[in-house]
Amino acid sequence: MWKQSTMTVAVALLMSAGVGPPQSRQNAAKLMAVHSGTTEVVGLAGGPNVLFYEDFVLGTSAYQAALDALGWSFTMVVDPADFETELQTGAYTHVIAAHQNAGGESVWEDDLAAWIVANPDGVVIVSDWRVVEPAPPYLAGLGFGYTQTTNLGMMDGVGGETLDGLAGALVNPGWGTFSYGVTGGTTIATDTPGTGEAIVARSGCVFFNGFLSDTFLNPAVGRDVMMRELQCGTIGGAFELIGVTGDGADTPESLFSISTDDASIEFICGLGRGDDGETIAFNGTDGRLYHASGHVGPFDPTTLDGVIFETVDGIGNGSSCATTDIDISTTDLIDEEAQAIVWWPEENVFLWKQDHGADYPLFRVTTDGVATVIGDLDHQAKGLAFAALPAAGDGIGLYSVDKGSAFLRIIDPADASTIDEIPMILTAGVGEILGGNGLATHPGTGELWGIIRVELPSGEVQRLLGVIDPFGEVVVVGALGDKFAGLAFVTIAGGDDCNGNGIPDDVETMPLYQLDEDAQASPECDEAPFIGPFIRYESTTVTTGAFGPKMPDYFFCGLYVGVFDVFYRYAPAWDGLAFVSVEGPPVDFVYGVYDDCPPSPECLIDCNEIDHFEIVFEAEKGKTYWIRIAAQFFQEAPFELYLVGPDVTFNPTDCNGNGIPDECECLADVDGDGFITAMDVARIASMIGTSCDGCPEDVDGDGEVDLTDLQIVFALVGEECPFGDGGT
Repeated sequence: MWKQSTMTVAVALLMSAGVGPPQSRQNAAKLMAVHSGTTEVVGLAGGPNVLFYEDFVLGTSAYQAALDALGWSFTMVVDPADFETELQTGAYTHVIAAHQNAGGESVWEDDLAAWIVANPDGVVIVSDWRVVEPAPPYLAGLGFGYTQTTNLGMMDGVGGETLDGLAGALVNPGWGTFSYGVTGGTTIATDTPGTGEAIVARSGCVFFNGFLSDTFLNPAVGRDVMMRELQCGTIGGAFELIGVTGDGADTPESLFSISTDDASIEFICGLGRGDDGETIAFNGTDGRLYHASGHVGPFDPTTLDGVIFETVDGIGNGSSCATTDIDISTTDLIDEEAQAIVWWPEENVFLWKQDHGADYPLFRVTTDGVATVIGDLDHQAKGLAFAALPAAGDGIGLYSVDKGSAFLRIIDPADASTIDEIPMILTAGVGEILGGNGLATHPGTGELWGIIRVELPSGEVQRLLGVIDPFGEVVVVGALGDKFAGLAFVTIAGGDDCNGNGIPDDVETMPLYQLDEDAQASPECDEAPFIGPFIRYESTTVTTGAFGPKMPDYFFCGLYVGVFDVFYRYAPAWDGLAFVSVEGPPVDFVYGVYDDCPPSPECLIDCNEIDHFEIVFEAEKGKTYWIRIAAQFFQEAPFELYLVGPDVTFNPTDCNGNGIPDECECLADVDGDGFITAMDVARIASMIGTSCDGCPEDVDGDGEVDLTDLQIVFALVGEECPFGDGGT
């Protein structure tokens, strides 16, 4: 199993995102953080996170190409058992289930169906090629099936749906029946336009593709089909496109909300400070919109001219446009107007392009205004954005548009040099592209949006809003109603990012697993299922392994020893005592609690050496504990495990499960005075034994005011809000 995503890096370090053995990825070695085993994690946090299962591929995988082009984070698995585990335990916004080996077994059907039920806003793409068998039963539960009869050579999008307008996507029929008719769902593509058998159907954002991912004669078309499907719906928060007008606009130096449907605009507020050279950028790390403006010199409050740098407070959350100044009066940034800025999250800096005569300096600028020059660009960039590069697997690169040319350029942020020039082409409409005036990348889809200046046949110059693909094709959304100079996507209410870490709260707090009362203990600690209190778990240590592992794997607990061991996991939502008991007479068991995986004597918290029938330990909120069980010596036997302790957390960043990261809350401050005091304790004590829905006295959010709530607050008396864990 591989985990990967793309990362914003200097182009000289751009990595391959292709799935393969470790030696094929040596160019990315310095960028990877190896967590365990064969799992590798690279790059950006937040946004879409895709679970990608593809057990067999001969040609070019359209799924892989789409993920590379989008630059999204994804986990790749090729083993059905790994896919099943990730469905049960992973936190994903999208799932691709490409079961493309007709003879292969599948063990994940029920887990996929359960994932869809548990994630109604998720995007799922299924391609299950078992044409020599009846339709797999789980498909009927999703509303899909297939006829096993279609051997197509072309597919066309129909019905005004996700693939509408797709025409002539050739699918190779020469490999046998590698495409099959689909039943159920809404038909969105057929093998003969309008009348043929359905080969793509969907239910909401659950797609059934009646073809394999590697059958497209033109891989670019296959990639585009999968990109359209993956971009179904809005995943990972809500975002608003903000534009800033230039000094020559009808309403100059002002912020507008811009519709991504038709480019219509709505006034937000005027900014006022600075004159000439308006540009904006959203910092996903602190959740703020930044504005740079001004012609030359330090800001003069009399003329309102001079170069300024400021935060625009509250945009996207219904607040006013109050600003906070950032002092740049002693830096080189005041030498000329700012013409483009973009936030670079991996480096925690802005890239700031300045107009400076024949030279066009590019700076690194911190959020407190410290500037370091990188080098000179070779063009008059009026927009900067990080987005997916055109070559599959190359990851994310820095793009620019020039106000005086029709090129989309790729820039090396390490030295400001131009790596490539891509001609921009309008896919529809008339007019000649003169240049660009702003760029912004959609945080949810990875699409590159831009302001394109076009000269119409009448000679009129018009600013258009469009989506630009990595190959320079511009899909026009609409004409802008004023002279906009810059763009930025900001997080809005419903896609809140309360801690400003660039991850929408609903993504950061989504459940990482589900409890299964029938969960079977695993012989591998990193695959152990999570369990909860007050449930009796029946499992076994019986294995099919060879007789006895090597000595380092033996489980010692004082004078007791076990050989064939299995594991459960427990993640408490709150601090408190936890009790674990295991029994399976007539066999005696060795069992212990660890705070790390794999187990070692150093991470053993306690085992049943003293009290052979029970372990008692202090559970800590948000930590994960592994419970290790083995029959004594070389025995194997079934057992029952019972756990008493604090309720579980399904995500340690949101222990009370209310969808808000705990660090943004101070739940123990029941009366809201900013301190945890005896008054908070008294309020809870007065309501012990009552039920409530969302009342502040129910600190742990379980619907009951009880001793657990009292214990949480009592342990924090004397603290002030906010503090390290948010008071929870």
